[in-house]
Amino acid sequence: MSSTSALALADACLLVLVSGAIVKHPEHIGRVFPPLIAVSKSPKTSFTTSENLLRLLLTCPSPISADIDEISDLAGTLIHAEQNIDLSEPDLIEDMESLSLWITKEFEILAAENEDAIVQTAKDLVVFLATKSHLLSFTMDRNLTDPSRSLFDFVKAKCLQMAQYYEDVISVAESFKSLQNHGPFEAWYHGIIQPYSYFHHNYAALANTGTPEITYLSLETYSDMFGFLVTPLEHREDVLMSKLSPRAYFSNVILPLAVYYDNDLSLISEWLSQNYSSCDTLSEFELWDEILRTTLSFRNYEGESFTKASYDKTLRLYVYACFYFGICTSEHLTPYARTKIQMQIKDTLVYLVEMLGGTNIPSSLDQAPLDFPDFKSLEDFAASPPEFVRKIVEGDLNECLSYGLQVFSTCCSLHTLNQLTVKRFFFLKSQAASETKWFHKEVMQIFSGADSLNYDQIMNTLDVFSESFLSQSIDTLKELDRLVFENFVQTENFENALEYLNALSTERKLHTDVAFLIVNRKFWELYENASNLDDRIGRLKIATRCLGILENFSTQKDLSEANRATVVKIKHLLKAIHSLKNFKLVIVRNQPVTPKQILDTVLSSNTEEKYPQFAIISMVLEQNPKSYLAHERLYKIVNDLAIYADLDVSVVSFPRIQSACVESALIDGNFDFAYKQAKALVTFYVDSKNTKNLCDIWLTFYQVGKYISPDWFGDYDAKIQEERIKVLIEQREILSLAIKYTKPSEFTTDNSRLLVGQFRHVNMEIKKWHEEADLHRSEEVRDAFQSTQKQIQDNLSDLLNEASHSQKQASEKISNLFVSGLGWAIGAKR
Repeated sequence: MSSTSALALADACLLVLVSGAIVKHPEHIGRVFPPLIAVSKSPKTSFTTSENLLRLLLTCPSPISADIDEISDLAGTLIHAEQNIDLSEPDLIEDMESLSLWITKEFEILAAENEDAIVQTAKDLVVFLATKSHLLSFTMDRNLTDPSRSLFDFVKAKCLQMAQYYEDVISVAESFKSLQNHGPFEAWYHGIIQPYSYFHHNYAALANTGTPEITYLSLETYSDMFGFLVTPLEHREDVLMSKLSPRAYFSNVILPLAVYYDNDLSLISEWLSQNYSSCDTLSEFELWDEILRTTLSFRNYEGESFTKASYDKTLRLYVYACFYFGICTSEHLTPYARTKIQMQIKDTLVYLVEMLGGTNIPSSLDQAPLDFPDFKSLEDFAASPPEFVRKIVEGDLNECLSYGLQVFSTCCSLHTLNQLTVKRFFFLKSQAASETKWFHKEVMQIFSGADSLNYDQIMNTLDVFSESFLSQSIDTLKELDRLVFENFVQTENFENALEYLNALSTERKLHTDVAFLIVNRKFWELYENASNLDDRIGRLKIATRCLGILENFSTQKDLSEANRATVVKIKHLLKAIHSLKNFKLVIVRNQPVTPKQILDTVLSSNTEEKYPQFAIISMVLEQNPKSYLAHERLYKIVNDLAIYADLDVSVVSFPRIQSACVESALIDGNFDFAYKQAKALVTFYVDSKNTKNLCDIWLTFYQVGKYISPDWFGDYDAKIQEERIKVLIEQREILSLAIKYTKPSEFTTDNSRLLVGQFRHVNMEIKKWHEEADLHRSEEVRDAFQSTQKQIQDNLSDLLNEASHSQKQASEKISNLFVSGLGWAIGAKR
């Protein structure tokens, strides 16, 4: 046999024996391999090469019996051992035969005696080892130009082989300590092995999925590995959720895997787009928030973060998701759900802007035409967005995020008060160049929920609205200020209204006449809807507060004279209302009197009253029997009403009120009051040399002269008759004064005749009274004389019956008789 054949036979025999020893005694692998290193490094070796020995270490040792640390050391030794080129072929054959003999004796391994069979077995074994290694993705450079890479390839293959028997092979990888500073191994360990270990311990093992690790390690593409590891996040309803929060899972699994694949975050974006494309639940945007915060704050095993280019598409997709929600889905949600999502988006965008830096938003972003087509999913929306959205999202990333933050900050600030949505945000943006009054409705809606307790919130909301949607021209801002002041007044928040008004800068200061008209309009709204005359309660009380503000305005120099006059008129009106509240008054049947009814009566053009301001006083006198006693107060009421209604104040004289009160007193039967006031009226006109105006109240004097008391009828009563003659005499006095000072004219001729006729009638009544009085006195004397005669007779009878009494006693009784019997007739006194 040739020497070559001898070498091949020795080489083949050694490989067969080594393989048998490893299979039969894996626990002695540490004894078998070291002696083989020298021969394996000879370039003359064909079977027992370092490559084949590594393949034996990779595939043959029992995973239960073999010590992974020994395998690690042996593999490292084999790979890093230097080539043995000095060994001659005879020496090599001798060494191989010696090793074969040692293995045969030491491990009781016998080789076949047929030389051809031994060589064929060795060839088959090489093929088998190559095939198994290939299945484990282990290939090796025979020249070992990069030992670390070769060892790293061995580690990956060994982990894959061990994964057939173990669910977590992190200990296998960690046993190769010599590779801990090898970059590719470090990247693989932190990006492939550790993520799976976290997946296994916190999901697979606990959830009993029964998924062997070889399924994962045999995956060759990033997409396949991502799909495998992201499974727990697609079953977030699992009871193990507490162990798999998105932040923790991304930090320990998904992001390290992305780092391993060149910081590629595209699969995360695709996964979010495919699995969370409805964009209509708070949980979706909470997940987005956790993922984005985790991504931007993540540091890999080398302490490096993702580059801006890495997450650029992910952030833009997030902004698309936000706008898709705002434009396509938010309006279908309840206001509460919409608010919660908008606030979540705002918080996320605040974080992103803080992390990446904010920037000024170009005005050009507000100039794209609006278009709101229908979209079925986030994928469709992001693929073909509306032009104005595309213009925002596809521009500078910082501008994109800043604009998104402005949109959702504004929506959050305004949503509570005017239900602002993203779609409406863009619509309002498009109105900025419109006429200045376009925003009236929006401001009104903001104020619809205003009260005295949320002043600060209202002002903050208005600031946001102004900055977001209004041009900052002075005309627009002044119009806004007017609206704000008006709405504060309309909501009866007067303190805040004045505070806002006084805080305005000189440039934006409202003209006092403008503010006056606003408050004046509110005053009349309150006045006309007040339900009673009491200015201490209800709308009239609030109206009185408005008057206080108007009075304050009247001190301003720039208030017009017409408005100053209005303040004076309103003050007089409220003074009249204040006085009238003390009287019972009904203007409309079965309805309580209101300030509006009083004003309508005073201003009515249909009243039969020549002077309408007297109509109210007439009602007061009719409905309050003793009200004539307050004639001075009634005069003030009429005067105040006349001043307000621009009626002729000259006709509102105190005598006119006295005249009305005289007539009311006559109705009440208080002739004494009527007589005194009627005489005072004549005296007033005579003293003021204005007797001409007596013609206007002639009827008052006539009614005084016509007065008849119901007590005058019935049986004769001396006291009543005394009162009657007193009244008749006073009536004659009043009528005579009236006749004397009332000059006949074309209007009063008939009136004078009535007065003269009544004067004559009263005189006749007085004469008649005296005649009746004389008659009554004669009858009384006769009746008294007859009564006295009867009493004398009765007394004489009594004296005769008492004859036994003394003469003195009899004389006294006679004396008493005369005194008591004639005393009334002759006026005698005892």
